[in-house]
Amino acid sequence: MEAQNLHHSVVPEALMLKAEYLIRATWPEAYAEKATEAEMLNAFKSRTPNKVCHFIIEEDKVIGYAESFPRKITTSRGERTILGLGAVCVDTAQRGRGLGALVVTQAFNRLPEGQIDTCLFQTGVPQFYEKLNCRLINNQIVNSLNQEKPEANPFWDDYIMIFPKEISWPEGKIDLLGKGY
Repeated sequence: MEAQNLHHSVVPEALMLKAEYLIRATWPEAYAEKATEAEMLNAFKSRTPNKVCHFIIEEDKVIGYAESFPRKITTSRGERTILGLGAVCVDTAQRGRGLGALVVTQAFNRLPEGQIDTCLFQTGVPQFYEKLNCRLINNQIVNSLNQEKPEANPFWDDYIMIFPKEISWPEGKIDLLGKGY
C-alpha cells in the first residue's frame, strides 16, 4: 500500500481516471449519467482549483482518495483562507482497514500551511471525524455569489466541521464565496 500527495497539475491522467471512478462508485446518485473518459477527466480537473490530491494506492488501484485545497471565505472576523476538504472516499471492499483516517490525515497534515491553519468541510459522518481531532460548528453557511439564493447553504451534508478542534473559530455567518465542496 502506498500513500501519495500530488498537486493536481502533476497527476497522471490514468491516476485521475482511477480516482474519478472511485468517486463515482462512492456517490452513484450524483453521477447517474454515464460519462466518457474525457468527461471524467474534465470533471476531475475542474472540480476544485489548486487542489492537492491524496491517494492510497494498492496493487495499481486507487482504494482511497481525498482532495484538499485553499479556499477564501469571509467570517465575522473578516476574510481568511481555509483548507477545504472534499471527495473523501474509500473503496467499499477496503473499508474497515483505517484507510479513511489515513487519507484524511494526509490532507490534515498540510496544516499549518502559510496563513492557513484550519480545515473547513461538510460530512455525513461526524463521529468519524471527531476521532481525528475535528469538531462540529453551528455557523450559518452561505454563498453570497449565488445570485439566485445567496443565503442558501451551499453544502449538502448535514454536518459542518473544522480541524483542528482546538482552533479559535468565529461565531456568525460563514460565506464560502462560491459553491459548496
